[in-house]
Amino acid sequence: MSEQGCNDNNQTSFRGFWLLSCLLFGLISTIFNNNSLAQSTKKQADLIVYGEYVVTMREDQQVIKDGAVAILNNKILAVASRTEILNAYFSNQQIADKLEELGADATALRESEKGDWQILFADKRPIQVEFDNHGFAIAITGAQFRQGRNRIRNGLRIRLKFKINRVDGQLILARDGKAEVEYMGDKDGITVAFKNALEKQLN
Repeated sequence: MSEQGCNDNNQTSFRGFWLLSCLLFGLISTIFNNNSLAQSTKKQADLIVYGEYVVTMREDQQVIKDGAVAILNNKILAVASRTEILNAYFSNQQIADKLEELGADATALRESEKGDWQILFADKRPIQVEFDNHGFAIAITGAQFRQGRNRIRNGLRIRLKFKINRVDGQLILARDGKAEVEYMGDKDGITVAFKNALEKQLN
């Protein structure tokens, strides 16, 4: 093949890779921009707490099924159903069900909050592949994550190991050990809860 032909192929491959990168970046940006647009119509809260039941502080002490509390500057802004609170307020901190004390780390997410999650890759070395004699490992570093209503702004590193076995003359790829999920910086209640849920899903 001529040098010109090689250059054309390389340019085509580069253009294809660049187009794919732009599409992925556009998709991720759209996800987070849509979330920011939806939040702009809501009031800011420092913390939203919800559980199976919430008892208000009004005189009637009404019990609200699936209630929630919005908090700002250590003061209660509103008490209502979870749907009403989440429609009226937004917060980067949401704590559900298990609370050691107000503002403490959450140890679990509600079952309804579990499910598909999305990742915004880190700027530097977002995906690493490590090889050894028996297999390889893939490490993915995310700068932010999203799961359901929750948005996790602290980074996590997910590492999966695989081993290559030869069975009846064929190479078989299999997971080797449990997934490793590590904090990449500061951690808060929602990050701890998401990390625990992520480890359960991957393992």
